[in-house]
Amino acid sequence: MIYRPFYLFKHLQILCLPYQNDNNGNKIIILIEIVQFFLGNWRDMEPKEESNFKTQVYTAFCVNLLAIAYGNSFGWISPALDLLKTDATPLPSGPLSDYDIGIVGSASSFGGCLTSFFYGWIADKIGRKRALISIAIPQVIAWFLIYFGQNAYYLIAARFLQGFSGGGVYIVIPLFLTEISEDRIRGRLGSLMVLSVNIGMIMAYVTGAYINYHWNCIILLIVPLIFFICVSVIHESPIYLMENGKSKHAENALKFYRSGFSYKQAEMSNKLKNEYDNMTAYIKSAHLEGDSKLTLSDFTTRPARKSIIAAMALMVFEIFTGTYALLSYASLVFDESGSTLSPNDSAIIVGVIQVVGVYVSTLLVDRAGRKLLMVTSAACCTIGLSVFCVYDYMKVIGIDVSDFNFIPLLSFAFVIFFANLGLVSLPFLIITELTPMKIKSTVYSFALVFSWGLAFLTIYFLPTTINVMGIYGTMSIFAICCLIGVIFNIFFIPETKNRSIEEIQEIMAR
Repeated sequence: MIYRPFYLFKHLQILCLPYQNDNNGNKIIILIEIVQFFLGNWRDMEPKEESNFKTQVYTAFCVNLLAIAYGNSFGWISPALDLLKTDATPLPSGPLSDYDIGIVGSASSFGGCLTSFFYGWIADKIGRKRALISIAIPQVIAWFLIYFGQNAYYLIAARFLQGFSGGGVYIVIPLFLTEISEDRIRGRLGSLMVLSVNIGMIMAYVTGAYINYHWNCIILLIVPLIFFICVSVIHESPIYLMENGKSKHAENALKFYRSGFSYKQAEMSNKLKNEYDNMTAYIKSAHLEGDSKLTLSDFTTRPARKSIIAAMALMVFEIFTGTYALLSYASLVFDESGSTLSPNDSAIIVGVIQVVGVYVSTLLVDRAGRKLLMVTSAACCTIGLSVFCVYDYMKVIGIDVSDFNFIPLLSFAFVIFFANLGLVSLPFLIITELTPMKIKSTVYSFALVFSWGLAFLTIYFLPTTINVMGIYGTMSIFAICCLIGVIFNIFFIPETKNRSIEEIQEIMAR
């Protein structure tokens, strides 16, 4: 199991190439292998009726290039700060101050917070595919700003644009993949986004540690450029096309996602016709339900109140695991803690463990259940952060800890793994399951904005907090929050595994 994330990273580049008929064999083999990677055993997943997952898998990996690109921007900051704060900085204006570092590190969260307000609206107005293209444009501009940057303001603008793009990633990619995927593989394709962000983060750790500052910008710029090539092949969401009265285009899009790249020669089978009719009926019913406008009373029912409280609390526990803040400054944390490994090497190792944690979560979420994973995640994060806290406190008060220099890396890796097992990877899934249908999109958007806002504050204040309270003081705050998360998940969050939406809402109404 452990090798699989590396297998995915190794073969991802093949999926980034435009599809060509003379190269069908190799690409189909890779696509099938990667489907096996996520779906377990291909033969067990084959439907009784003939189906074709190739275009759905290709599309999922294509759009998740944007998630990789966002992960690149997230991971770039850690090794870059080591250089930017020294006299060897590539910026003509000189080294960055602690204040500049805080602004540069947190600007992406501010950009993502703003984006979350309206990217869903953009996707509805111009379409999912065009919205995805619009996400890639700020990423390209950002790397040019970093490459040609003269001072901190260039970097702040670049980080803002990267966060602006990241907000779109978290809204449009799940929406698009939900609308184009078959039920059999929707869950696994949907789990690719978080995994892709983490893969992008590792990529940036590696390139930032071993490649020249300016060449690194060029390499990371390649990812969104490859996306522009890949996206030319895919179709718009059939549901979006139906909603906008383009029935013929919707039919072709559905054939593309169900019949493969040779969809033009395919006929509308009975299975496809039934799916098309079901989509049409769903859109009509959604329009009828949409005629009933949201009112304040919709947010004051017992299920609504409980789901809103759960959403906000889960966002707090997600951010205050410390993973987002600490990963942004991973090099700084390991340097300050006295780890025997180089800070960048430590960050790379932690990034790999993060990928493994997310993947394990995708394997267990429908087996062990959401609640067990969340409680286990919070409890283990509490333990890992507490150990790191004790180690650094002993170091500060003068106790010889030279024989235990492995503890910072081990503790940090432990926290990253278990945070991604539940507290980081599952909140939005749980929010969508607990929230009443009518207010689901509103609560989801607000929770995302709230998450970005908290991330902005924690990343911005982390350098100052470490300077004032030390690493042990900062870790103790995160540990206390995770301990509260254990209690909250035990007594407030219901188990939703194998329960219908109706059953979950009955539980929330009690």
